[in-house]
Amino acid sequence: MGNVSLLRLDCGGGLAPGNKYFKLAGNLAAAKRKGVNRLVSFGGAWSNHLHALAAVGAEQGFATVGIIRGDEDAADTAMIADARAWGMQIVRVSRTEYRRRLEPAYLAEVQQRFAPCMLVPEGGSNRAGVHGCMAIADLVRTHAPAARHI
Repeated sequence: MGNVSLLRLDCGGGLAPGNKYFKLAGNLAAAKRKGVNRLVSFGGAWSNHLHALAAVGAEQGFATVGIIRGDEDAADTAMIADARAWGMQIVRVSRTEYRRRLEPAYLAEVQQRFAPCMLVPEGGSNRAGVHGCMAIADLVRTHAPAARHI
């Protein structure tokens, strides 16, 4: 009978548990290499990603901006209230404007508005985020060096 090992990423990382921490770690490292201290990202009113970005950003001395889709007059959700408490600047935009978040021209406008800054895509899913997640494989190799199936 074989052994089964379980690595619980949701139990570490403080306020940015699981893959959120690793995606952000890659992006924070990239920002530090570029000498940028402001991170701008996108999400909804209940965004775990923006919540984590605000927490980790505050912890590591980064200014953060969250561009939130939806009603500009909506009350803050618990996630957004936490993000504000950690110093995140909240910018609410219409759903129409939010849909432009992947357009190069719109991203250039955002980049200019908050310069100097680094844009982090919604969810932190970019090359830097993937690079940060590579550390998960290192954890598996460290904690289960004999693992044959992952």
